[in-house]
Amino acid sequence: MPNEKPIISEIPEVPQEIIDAVNDKNLLVFIGAGVSRIVGGPSWEILAQKLIGACYGDGEDKISYFECEEVKKNNPKKIISIAKRILGNSQYREKVKEFLKPDSRKTEEYPIYDYIYRLRATYLTTNVDDIFDSKFRTETHLKLHPFGMKADSIQPLMLCHVHGSINSPDTLILTVAEYLEHYSDKPWVDDLLVPLFKNNVVLFIGYGMEETEILENIIRKSKSILSQAFKKFILLPFYSANQNVFRHEKNFYQEMNVEAIGYSIDKKVIFSCSM
Repeated sequence: MPNEKPIISEIPEVPQEIIDAVNDKNLLVFIGAGVSRIVGGPSWEILAQKLIGACYGDGEDKISYFECEEVKKNNPKKIISIAKRILGNSQYREKVKEFLKPDSRKTEEYPIYDYIYRLRATYLTTNVDDIFDSKFRTETHLKLHPFGMKADSIQPLMLCHVHGSINSPDTLILTVAEYLEHYSDKPWVDDLLVPLFKNNVVLFIGYGMEETEILENIIRKSKSILSQAFKKFILLPFYSANQNVFRHEKNFYQEMNVEAIGYSIDKKVIFSCSM
């Protein structure tokens, strides 16, 4: 279909629902690891590889090169789970904080979090880094974990770390066991996540295929109200030549009642929008 209009553009057209949500103060932005990667943060895979790499050495509490390479063949959450057990809580937390540091040069060159903040939304993030935190007043507008929170306690221009934060180490959700526990029948899901999904237009930013499982957990917990709730969108990066691949991705997310918005990464362009 050579005359068909491309569905991936350099700067995507902003859906009217998102524009209205900004004006009506009911936009909920969910931020994934892809956003922090723009400023030098690691992907889940790289974080896992670095953590297990920190376990390699000659001491009794270390693992061999062969063992390290074998563990690397697992999925990131399993690798992180193994690394935590080997390193011990103290060193594990220290290494997580070290490996999540952004590149200061990239932070200045690509002010992606400045653009996101301009949406004037309510923000939830599955990232445990603190790159976005500086834009929010501690205590009143920055929540390092979701425990004990209710939907009516969070408002526009507030940020909540739903998987904990490196600045609150006891709340970190990174291992397999921690994920299973976190998304079991916990009050924060029904008290915070489900009502926010029901009463807000939701925009997912920074979620790639390697975070699909995380996204599915979030969406599944709110699935009962998705069809009757406000619209949900996910922003996805693609090369413009991958129109057909994007169509498949679009269909995949459509099954979860989430509309995919593709944007081109052929050039070095940071997502921005004007409304």
